[in-house]
Amino acid sequence: MSQHRLLLLLTAALIAAASAAPCFIYRGWKNPCHEVTCPDNAQCVPALNMHKYKCTCPTDCWDIGDSDDSGQVCGSDGITYESLCHLQRASCHAAVMVTPVYRGVCDPCVLESNGRRRSVCPQNQRCVLDALRRPRCECNY
Repeated sequence: MSQHRLLLLLTAALIAAASAAPCFIYRGWKNPCHEVTCPDNAQCVPALNMHKYKCTCPTDCWDIGDSDDSGQVCGSDGITYESLCHLQRASCHAAVMVTPVYRGVCDPCVLESNGRRRSVCPQNQRCVLDALRRPRCECNY
């Protein structure tokens, strides 16, 4: 068997194993993460011996295209996060429960760029949100 074919087979096996991980059956043991609720958006990870577990913070966020978890979200702390995963990771590392309030930026009337914040409206107008949280500029009369 060629090295290329072997590499392809190993890659396919790894992908299959990774995608099957959530459906792993713990034969002879109860899943140690069953009915475990980790604090502050941490995730339960079984120990290798399958008898213990630990709650760990997400390390990477793999937000892909149009998945349900991609796109900006506003957290209950008033901060706009790059994605739901980024919110959960920050919440876990800070050991403070932050929940998503809604999809999109927290303040659509403010643009942030290079650490600077400015209004979406010209200086003589104010920003008003409609029922769908879309910004609209109105005169300051």
